[in-house]
Amino acid sequence: LERGLAPTSRPDPCAPTNIALGKSVTASSATPEGPAAQAVDGSVGTAWTSTGPPGGWIEIDLGAEYSISLLRLVVAQLPAGRAVHDIQGKPSGAGAPYVTLHTLDASTHDGQVVEIPAGSPWTNVRYLRIATVWGPSWPAWREIQVFAAS
Repeated sequence: LERGLAPTSRPDPCAPTNIALGKSVTASSATPEGPAAQAVDGSVGTAWTSTGPPGGWIEIDLGAEYSISLLRLVVAQLPAGRAVHDIQGKPSGAGAPYVTLHTLDASTHDGQVVEIPAGSPWTNVRYLRIATVWGPSWPAWREIQVFAAS
């Protein structure tokens, strides 16, 4: 009974839910060792890795429209240095345009966790795209976590 009720055996019911976990993902490109799905598989030991220089992107279909309060990114980047990423979102519906929700312009390094809180929730987001505008390495992410506003 103790093992079954241990915190390591079951998720914390108070922890926010990562709505990107296991969702459908597409990317501008991916290496055979780093498919896009690895960015939302719940493991920082895997990563999506593009096949080219900055300009690449990864997009998560959240399956429904959400109001997003927090984005948590686990960086996959060698070497460390300044990188610029546009975080974009769009609602469901054919022809809906992408809207830039945030631009991350920071010095980052492999394994770093970057939290981006929405000042006020980003609303009506079904598709979340992270486009790498500039950086010292090919676009890649160990994990992308998305949390809905409560």
